[in-house]
Amino acid sequence: MMDSTSSTAKQKSLVNCAIIAVFCGLACTFAWCVLNPNKICSDCALLMQCGQLLLAGKVPYVDFIEFNPPVMIYLNVMPAQFAALTGMPPALAFYIFVIACLVISIAACVFVVDGSNEKEESWVVAPTIVSLCALNLILCGYLGDVAFGQREHLFLLFYTPFFLLRWLRWRETASISRFSAILYGTLAGMGICIKPYFVILAVAPEIYWFATNKKPRRLLKPEMLAAIAVMVLYAVHFLFLPAAARENMFGRWLPIVAVGYNFCSYSLPVMLAFSVFIKGYVELLLLTGIPSVLMRRRCSLLMPLLCFSIASLAIWLLQAKSWSYQAIPFFFGVLVMFAIQFYLLTKKYIQSPFHNWKLFMANATTFGAAGAMLLLFNALFLATESPHNEPKCQALDRLVETKSRKGDSILVLSTGPGTSYPWMLNTGRLPGSRYLWCFPLPMIAYLINCTSDQAVRMQLGLEEQRVLNELAEDIERRKPRLVIVLARLDRRAKLDFDMFHHLEERNFFRSSMKNYVNLGRVCDCIVFERADDRHR
Repeated sequence: MMDSTSSTAKQKSLVNCAIIAVFCGLACTFAWCVLNPNKICSDCALLMQCGQLLLAGKVPYVDFIEFNPPVMIYLNVMPAQFAALTGMPPALAFYIFVIACLVISIAACVFVVDGSNEKEESWVVAPTIVSLCALNLILCGYLGDVAFGQREHLFLLFYTPFFLLRWLRWRETASISRFSAILYGTLAGMGICIKPYFVILAVAPEIYWFATNKKPRRLLKPEMLAAIAVMVLYAVHFLFLPAAARENMFGRWLPIVAVGYNFCSYSLPVMLAFSVFIKGYVELLLLTGIPSVLMRRRCSLLMPLLCFSIASLAIWLLQAKSWSYQAIPFFFGVLVMFAIQFYLLTKKYIQSPFHNWKLFMANATTFGAAGAMLLLFNALFLATESPHNEPKCQALDRLVETKSRKGDSILVLSTGPGTSYPWMLNTGRLPGSRYLWCFPLPMIAYLINCTSDQAVRMQLGLEEQRVLNELAEDIERRKPRLVIVLARLDRRAKLDFDMFHHLEERNFFRSSMKNYVNLGRVCDCIVFERADDRHR
């Protein structure tokens, strides 16, 4: 009885310390967001503007064109509405939305485990929530870039309480109301819908649990049914989209993006080299995966985490983009495994600090040095890596401030959102075209290079001309104050593409921009100003 009481008290103490650490982390995260109200990654800024446009009654994939699944646009309506009501900077409103999701996720994790019948391993909630909060702090600076609020990040916030609940279900120690289970399943289903392949990450631990328990009835619990129902409803909701949006998304853009997005993809051997020699992901997986196998009997959560991490790394490799933010779920998996292993290795030495303290320090130093070495190695690479390979130039920002006002439309023709975002969002400028960034042109160019079939090439050429005609229509109708064109060879994995020369070869500037004056090169862009507005 004394041992059980002591163990319970120790677990509660561990959870209390974890909660204190989490709130310190939350305070640091919130302070960073307040001090950096405009520092937001280009992808998040783009999707935030999509939320603003949807809120204004615009139709996705028709009035504004982006190839992310619509669930991310729907989610961004909430911070967009909050920014509109409060008048705060849109990026700060987005950060507050993400922090709210983080707080709800942490509270749900504690509630799920603390209210369960789990006695032996309820302590795992502490390293899990501490790791979740530590990951958020890392993503604020992301070793040189900001990834706070990325799609993979939001997936983890929605999925983690569900993951812990599923672990308790398979251990038969879950104690939760049907309503709460459905709520967590609904949130997990929403997170999985953010990107279709997230379903693989959620299925990987279930396969392990089923293989080791072989009790199929545990797959039919309320949270699982709720998650599946959300995914089914999400699929069905496409039938109720406006016909033009549905036709454009599935009939026009999805076929182009499905293959054309490979213009910035690497081969599998190159991705393996990235993961092993440059980013160190495989070493990180081995560092945490091997101890997880050896300690699997001491904590039943380690092997499901390992399956989740392996699936995350496999998905990162198969996406073949080398962008580190796509490995955020992998970072989370190995971080939680490391935290659990460190606790298991050191808990008995912590109880009596003067007993075997040398062994305790050796373990701490070994794990700390190995982790620091990998992080340093990763930081050295990421410090020189530009995730979208696009120019960031203060001179361009100053020119936009001088030549335009809040509410003016500006057209940016580039190969990625990083040329126009986040400054379009932060300065209140409106997009000068339905194309928030000009992804179809490099993708079509790549597809034309990949085929020798003349009929296919002709069809792709017609599609390219259709895009150019739509850009010309938007310029005529929206009359953007400035047109900014990326004028630099963008060296992607499988295609070198220069947007300015591509458009110049097609006579686009002379035929569609007769009312614009060339202001010359600013940074890596050619800037045009509307002649009617030069003396405004």
